[in-house]
Amino acid sequence: MKTININGIQLYKLLRLKLGEQETEELISFVKQEVEETVSYKTEHLATKEDLAKTKSEMILWAFVFWATQLAAMFAMLKALK
Repeated sequence: MKTININGIQLYKLLRLKLGEQETEELISFVKQEVEETVSYKTEHLATKEDLAKTKSEMILWAFVFWATQLAAMFAMLKALK
């Protein structure tokens, strides 16, 4: 797939010939708004170092809880077999 580098002015000139001036302005405005919203959404949902540290500590906690539960279950089974 070939990539075409085109700036806003060139795009406007090309589209104006096909769509007309008002429709071209509306289309470019719409595309610009969608791009800004997408970039804004993605930057709002980036993980910070604090988020990663919190997630790591939560995973360690749940691993310990799982391990302790398994250990308690094994002791209960051993006691039941005696």
